[in-house]
Amino acid sequence: MDYHEGKEFNLTICNIELPRALLDILGDALQQTHFHVLQFVFNNLGEEGWGTSSFDFVVKCIQSNPRLNTFVWRSNNFPRSSEMDHLYTAINNNSSLRTISLGDCVMYNHASLSDILRKLKSKNLEKLFLYRNGLSNFGPTDMHDFLAANPALKRLSVDSNPINDQDVRYIADALKQNTSLRLLSIMGVIPELDGLYSTIFNDSSMNAVHVSNHYCYIRASVSWNPFDIFNRYQCPILNMRKKIFYLLSKRHRSWDNAYRFDSEGIGIKHLPNILALLKPYSEHGHHLPEANSIANGGREDIEVEPLSIAYEIMRSWRMPELYNLSDKIDASD
Repeated sequence: MDYHEGKEFNLTICNIELPRALLDILGDALQQTHFHVLQFVFNNLGEEGWGTSSFDFVVKCIQSNPRLNTFVWRSNNFPRSSEMDHLYTAINNNSSLRTISLGDCVMYNHASLSDILRKLKSKNLEKLFLYRNGLSNFGPTDMHDFLAANPALKRLSVDSNPINDQDVRYIADALKQNTSLRLLSIMGVIPELDGLYSTIFNDSSMNAVHVSNHYCYIRASVSWNPFDIFNRYQCPILNMRKKIFYLLSKRHRSWDNAYRFDSEGIGIKHLPNILALLKPYSEHGHHLPEANSIANGGREDIEVEPLSIAYEIMRSWRMPELYNLSDKIDASD
């Protein structure tokens, strides 16, 4: 196959069975072809008992295509964990790969999500899709270490895998220290999400909001997704502004912003900055739905004007004399 500089070659082989007799011929044809996208979908590859040759075939395709940008292996199986190691090595060594999709596959020999997270270490990988593989059970630091080892990763999908409550807590811990992942999809999974929500938006105090994760948007399967509220902007500063105005609006209903400022150690010297930021912050947080409970999907709209919050703060936060001044003037007259 001829290669022309500047041309992008994409190959998809879908719903075509590839028996062993064809693999060697096809493998030779696909080597050094400079494909940008290779997709193998429902080809009866990797069936248990004869998967070695088919797996060698796909590994060689990755190794021999230095321009490969996207690799898709869907509805084909991986027979043994030892052969998976060859796949991880091929991926890690191919510096051009940006997107990998290993979806709807049967992982034999009880392969776990932990195995994948520990062994995939690509500095250039940006998108990883691991959906419907029957994967779960990873260790306390696996997700944290995985994100650290793949610093370019922007999107991770583990949809429709049997992830449990403990797995979600480990994900939440990893996101507390990560600023690179922009989208995490856990659709088709309904574990306990409170810990993950508090990582994205901890509204216990202004400082807690400040150190929340403002980078990663989360897609989850619940009747109402509370994560739809936050981290929808590409800019983390805008996401943080939205959360701060949301918190001020929520507190305004009980008229306790000033009390909370005092208890959190926010001094009166910060008043000018707070008042000055109310208007721009409201532009990213006006008319916000409140997540009363993730479990029951409760929601309540909060619609507060920034001027109303400013009035509350000035009226109650060590500045009542401003509102008593008119009475004194009247008395002197």
